[in-house]
Amino acid sequence: MSTAILIWCVVQVTLFALVAGVVYLVARRLHASLGSITASVSLALVLALTALAASPWPRWELNSPDRAAKAAAAVTPNVESDPEEGSTVVAPNVAEPADDSMLSPALAAWSAFADALAEPPLAATAAEPEAASLVFSWRTAARWLLIVCLVVGVLRFVWGVWVVRSLVNESSALGDDDAALVLLADLQSQLGVSTPIELRQSPTIATPATVGWRRPTILLPTRWRDWTASELKAVLAHELAHIAARDYRSWLIARLAVAVHFYHPLVHWLAGRLQMEQELAADAMAVRLVGDRQNYLHSLASLALATPQHRLSGPARTLIPGRSLLMRRVEMLREAKGRTSSKSISPITRATAAVCLAVVAVAVAGVRQVASGQDAPGAVAEESPTITPTPANVPRIGLEVLPDNTIYAVSVRPAELLSQPGFKDLAQKLDDVVPESLRKQVSVSQIAEVLVVVYGFPRDEPRFVVRFVEPSACESFVAALVDKMTKADGYTAPSSTVWQTKDQRLTKVDPQTIVLDHFGRSDARNALPPAVQSKREWDDPWQQASDKQLVFAFDMQRFWSQTSPQDQAQLVGGFPMQMIGPLLTDTKWCVASVDAIDGLKIDAMVQCTDDKTAAAVADTSKAALTLIGNMVEQQRAVAKGEVSNLGLPDHNLASVDALFDLAAEFTSETEIDADGQQVKLSFASQKLDAEKVAITTGLLMPAIQAAGEASRRTQSTNNMKHLMLALLNYESTYRHLPPAVVYEELPDGTRVPRSWRVEILPFLEGGAELYQQYRRNEPYDSEANMKVMAKMPTVFRSPSDDSSSTNTSYFAITGPETIFHNEEGAQFAEVTDGTSNTIALVESKRPIAWTKPEDIAYRADEPMPKMKGWHPGGFIAARVDGSVHFMMQDIDEETLRWLIERADGNLIRH
Repeated sequence: MSTAILIWCVVQVTLFALVAGVVYLVARRLHASLGSITASVSLALVLALTALAASPWPRWELNSPDRAAKAAAAVTPNVESDPEEGSTVVAPNVAEPADDSMLSPALAAWSAFADALAEPPLAATAAEPEAASLVFSWRTAARWLLIVCLVVGVLRFVWGVWVVRSLVNESSALGDDDAALVLLADLQSQLGVSTPIELRQSPTIATPATVGWRRPTILLPTRWRDWTASELKAVLAHELAHIAARDYRSWLIARLAVAVHFYHPLVHWLAGRLQMEQELAADAMAVRLVGDRQNYLHSLASLALATPQHRLSGPARTLIPGRSLLMRRVEMLREAKGRTSSKSISPITRATAAVCLAVVAVAVAGVRQVASGQDAPGAVAEESPTITPTPANVPRIGLEVLPDNTIYAVSVRPAELLSQPGFKDLAQKLDDVVPESLRKQVSVSQIAEVLVVVYGFPRDEPRFVVRFVEPSACESFVAALVDKMTKADGYTAPSSTVWQTKDQRLTKVDPQTIVLDHFGRSDARNALPPAVQSKREWDDPWQQASDKQLVFAFDMQRFWSQTSPQDQAQLVGGFPMQMIGPLLTDTKWCVASVDAIDGLKIDAMVQCTDDKTAAAVADTSKAALTLIGNMVEQQRAVAKGEVSNLGLPDHNLASVDALFDLAAEFTSETEIDADGQQVKLSFASQKLDAEKVAITTGLLMPAIQAAGEASRRTQSTNNMKHLMLALLNYESTYRHLPPAVVYEELPDGTRVPRSWRVEILPFLEGGAELYQQYRRNEPYDSEANMKVMAKMPTVFRSPSDDSSSTNTSYFAITGPETIFHNEEGAQFAEVTDGTSNTIALVESKRPIAWTKPEDIAYRADEPMPKMKGWHPGGFIAARVDGSVHFMMQDIDEETLRWLIERADGNLIRH
């Protein structure tokens, strides 16, 4: 996948997920079931957006005729002799620098964001044909990391589905006379479910599960015969409710969306909300079937406590619920009084919600960026040494780097945009989100152009060409990348400009340009295209848009020719792709561009198979714009209301207003026309000046960062809840909480301490095996126990911490007045202030290994220990009753002491 497409896809998904999140929050208040439908459809549309990111439709384009003329004058090629290589190269003349006053910061910010992983021009030499090439930059490294993780995520998802089907095949069917079958038939009759359901038992799973939606199967663990009649009925009623709601299909879509957008906190949040809504709805329906909520809750709690600590290996655990979800359902049932409704919603309401979200997705999908600048065919870009390099006069990458079988290509120019007035702050913000190791080597504003080419789909890896503004930036980046490559398998350096490993090849084609090839499954290893190629149908439109900051081309016919029939059916067979499937299959190619130098302009050209298809595409696009336009003001009020309810700063309201102003202008001013077999879209903003663009873009950056922080805080809260659940289960087993430090008595009379975190491992999902590996008769930092330390469960690590850290983020408050006050472990009877008024654990940022028996010491007569957490403004604390709260950093010290001390007689009124 091309870098620029990848980045732009992230932007589109972020915009849509923000809107979908607001719609979800509103919908769940209107009706419990509507929340589940909204989350489910939103995740399906996230996948649709991802597919459309590489498609030629829909398209609302940016263009500027005067800049096209400048670009045409800028790329007249010259033939020169390279005395060092003894070969002939073609270098374009350099255009005069663009007038800064013509730049619109609006698209500049967007383009710069999308360009974060784009590519520069290429130079070909006869002496080294294989070294001829693409350009790479630190953006490319980040992009490749995303692509590798994406591939791994999707493969894990496919693997998980395959493992689940294997579990079903390996399970055994229940006999005809089993009581479970009789009970299931009775529940089906009550619920009115006529779909044939297979009931099977599996020795592999520990908790019941439902898989499949066409031929649903309920899997029971083999120990189901030990359940009481009420427990069996509760389980079957719950699983039957999932089947009636077709939850498995929705959950597959959700997990695929998470696999594709593994990095995105909003997608994870939507998937988490979907699971929560599905479980709440299934439990609510099961309660109605059982007839007694308290009895159902008691049965569920008994099952949770009796379920062994067993976790499926591999990705199948995301599709088969584990013991932790069972525990979570108990917690949700206790907290969810009044959150579910027995009333069903009408099909019209469901369809309206789905259509509204689909309209938003189509609108977002059409807002695309395009790169600029092309050399004449066969020309090779090389900067003239006589001209001082600036972002505007660095030559563009030519089409000669694109092979005949190119599926899509994206060219972006981040430095040109970020060099415009009003975007200096944005450049700094973009650099701030880059990993520090890459930030030291190159800045976003030092990348002149990135070209990403995808061909040979799906066997060949994309090619990246990166051109830097100055040679020094290129040298710095190459040095850092080569240093990493020397540590990889199969490292060689065939020449002074080529470095290669088992998996990739880096080529420095001129002082400012690098090419990065990642070797895919093809034996061709991304060989460079020949110097002379046949002309593609979309070459001319690409050249005409070459002066834009972002240009995108997609060859839909070639994409379909290299896609299997099964994949084609999957892409256009389900909702909501059915609505636009013919538009995709009957489209030949698309070229789009975005120009942000002189206001915000978008232009797109879609080539269809015939006049009729072109007319249909145009009519559908116009209808969508009209529908979206009618919804803008209504949705503006809803969005601003939700932002106000969330208590976000006022600048977020300004950001919402700016976005809806642009949406209103776009829906009213965009022109879409069919011209023979082509559909042309054009939009030129009359209201969005440079100042507004800079302000809007600057406001979006902290909004996205705030979403990430909120996601991390939620995950940390969930970690704390899991730890408290483990502590409470420990108490249920031993009738007391674990002490903060547990001592192992040795035969020689010495005592070896270990942490409560180690002690509760058997009560954490997947922790029992790790507990068996821990040597309790040895110190926590012994050689054997250091190996256990390295396998740290993620529940002990804050999501804000480095993923390689073995330091814990969650600590007990210890001392004579606290819940952790002795070596025997406290009992609830000792908490006379009440379990809901006493803190047990807190989140804190301290360099303490998770296995080390050390926590936060507190004494009433000593200064208060610092409770600095991982999140701005406060820290997370869990109380003895299992509830978790965010404590503000400026909390009154006396109040905090009352909460820490278990029996001081001071109660906190909530």
